[in-house]
Amino acid sequence: EELAISFGREILNLPPLFLQREWLYTNGLGGYASSTVTNCNTRSYHGLFVAAIPPSGERLVLVDRLEETVVYHNEKNKEYFLSTNEYQDTVFPQGFLHLEKFNSRPHPEWMYQLNGLQLQKRIIMEHSKNLTAIQYVNNSEVALTLTVKPLVTYRTIHQLRKFTDWWKWGERVVAQ
Repeated sequence: EELAISFGREILNLPPLFLQREWLYTNGLGGYASSTVTNCNTRSYHGLFVAAIPPSGERLVLVDRLEETVVYHNEKNKEYFLSTNEYQDTVFPQGFLHLEKFNSRPHPEWMYQLNGLQLQKRIIMEHSKNLTAIQYVNNSEVALTLTVKPLVTYRTIHQLRKFTDWWKWGERVVAQ
């Protein structure tokens, strides 16, 4: 039986603590999704969709992370950032401040509190398939607008991309 891990605000709202706690979700093919418990990627092998490419098994980060925002229209169109990114001297956006709870099982799951509104996020990977799905559930009775921007990359787990690398991206057949 797999170990279930759960964290509340006491861990999720403190950068030194949440940066040290990670989750891993595998698909049985060598692929996975992985990050810190606030989805603040801190390692080159972190990614939302990492596929193992046959026959070599080389792991490619195809989707690095998501930039997510929610607009609550009854509050003068207030925008809430759900994403968290760590930079050299700062953490921005600070979506971790809205995190109420993280559960690792049966799927990685986050509960956000947005000024009394609840939004649930879940990552689902189907066993034996290279597929990552994200499910959002608005547990409030108020309409929210969710904007999700996937940060798509194409790199091995040992590489990092810089803006100046854009011109080096080329076509490559990874499977026939």
